[in-house]
Amino acid sequence: MDPKDFLNKAPDLLFDLISFFSKRNLELTVVGGIPRDYLLEGIVGHDWDIEVSSSVHAFSVSFWKDLAKDLRPFGQVSNLAYQVIRLKTSDYEFEFSPPRIETFSDDDHHKNFEAEYDLKLAPELCWKRRDLTVNAIGFKLGMKGVEVIDPFEGLRMLREKTLHPCSEQFVKDPVRYLRAHRFALRLNFEFSDTLKKYLSSMPQGFSSFYLFSEMKKSRSPLKFYQRLLKEGCTKLPVSDEKIHSEAFEKSLVHPDNLYSWMMSLELCEIDSQNFCDYFGLSKPLQKKLASFAKVSKELSKIDVDFLKQDFAQVQESHELYVAFSWYYAAQQLASKGETSFINDFIKKLYPEWFYLLTFEPLKDVKHIEPTLRSRYIVWNLCQRI
Repeated sequence: MDPKDFLNKAPDLLFDLISFFSKRNLELTVVGGIPRDYLLEGIVGHDWDIEVSSSVHAFSVSFWKDLAKDLRPFGQVSNLAYQVIRLKTSDYEFEFSPPRIETFSDDDHHKNFEAEYDLKLAPELCWKRRDLTVNAIGFKLGMKGVEVIDPFEGLRMLREKTLHPCSEQFVKDPVRYLRAHRFALRLNFEFSDTLKKYLSSMPQGFSSFYLFSEMKKSRSPLKFYQRLLKEGCTKLPVSDEKIHSEAFEKSLVHPDNLYSWMMSLELCEIDSQNFCDYFGLSKPLQKKLASFAKVSKELSKIDVDFLKQDFAQVQESHELYVAFSWYYAAQQLASKGETSFINDFIKKLYPEWFYLLTFEPLKDVKHIEPTLRSRYIVWNLCQRI
């Protein structure tokens, strides 16, 4: 740990915040991702999780609300659940929270606990609520520098590239099942024996919201999903082995978009209905994507030279009907926000046919029979490929 280097990489606002809290006899300890990523990679991110403690003040709701009001000159301030104060600037986000102890109920859901706040709690007590020891390393910030706080040997786990739970409370939050796999994938770390034991017995009570959230946070949603499948996760909307295929990976052009997933599922002949229902997506769009996947596969078998014959020879052909159906469906889907990925999808998988969408369609078609005009426009576009 190089305190000088860390502070040089920190935002200038941090020093104003240290002074602000110090004048009120409050101490700041940044914990979680900022210390972990700095120690691993020497980088300082934009999302700061900061615990506020004091040997002088007792916690009270009124004291905490006044603190939030006093922070307003620094940026946009909002009060979140569990007494978290969020301060947002144009480039950074700081979340300030008081030390707390969590007492869990027997329910298996993400917010199944009561919180007790105490500004005088030591890290070895209040950080037991955190998930993994590598996320329970703190940098105590002061006017004179930085002090590393490591109550659960997180530094050793970083060196050994091992994920280990902070306490037995780990199993109380079903979302931590996902977080453990996310960090293992992202950091390329192994599970400790204790963590393996916990994960094998944890109920998979996470919701679709948290599944997709952790998929995105993993920075590699498909690999994360594939990892869960290999680990035997039972609460997944689709478990077809085709998800591990090269064809599925190639077709998934926007892994952060659930509709892109549905398109890839249908293209690989996996029914996307369960996926649609699980994530609460639009059923009409699911049907359109399924239909578009089917016609896209048909289009891929067509030789464009066949459509370059005289219009009279192909106007009633199945090939032109497929190209016509595909063209107008692609235009409609690409114009919607949820399915705007379609352009990138076509460009990657069907680059030859993508040109149909880039050419300006013929406008003067009055000489063509009205019932054939749409087909004629597509036929004319095919001549330019």
